[in-house]
Amino acid sequence: GSSSGDVVLNTPPTLQSVGISPLQPTSQDDITCLPVSTDIDDDTVTHEFVWTVNGNPVQTGADDTLQGPFASLDQVTCAITPTDGQSFDGTGNSLSATVTVVNTPPVVTDITFNPSTITTETLVEAVVSAEDIDQDTIELNYDWYVDGTLEKTGGGNSLSGSIYFQRDQQVYVVITPSDALDDG
Repeated sequence: GSSSGDVVLNTPPTLQSVGISPLQPTSQDDITCLPVSTDIDDDTVTHEFVWTVNGNPVQTGADDTLQGPFASLDQVTCAITPTDGQSFDGTGNSLSATVTVVNTPPVVTDITFNPSTITTETLVEAVVSAEDIDQDTIELNYDWYVDGTLEKTGGGNSLSGSIYFQRDQQVYVVITPSDALDDG
């Protein structure tokens, strides 16, 4: 007698897991997808990466990294499909990983006073430079203190000597930059 057996031409590769790095990317980071695949036939496994930002496809192909910049709160997803290059049953399962781009708060980079010499008759103005790496709109809050007591708060970048301070009093300002999401 004779026996017949099944012939396995190929077994598709298995994508076991997908990592993504960094887990909390900033708007300026590049994001990398990290697949872990196996192939029972010991075929060489390659991966197709489909990158989406907020559900919109932005890059497809063999590149495991999506270059920034991104916007704060963007949802970046990497979907991966492994293949072993065989014509029969060469494509394996797909998995994906998603990260949310974190906001970076704005920072004050410089403060000067105009005029530089202050008298009780002076309207002193804080001239502020601030930046936000995410390119978000920056709002500035000014807390004006005289001898340690908060005298004025809000969006006003100036303080009148004739109203708020006398000779030999210490005057300073605390400036808090903020974007739509966080204070700096």
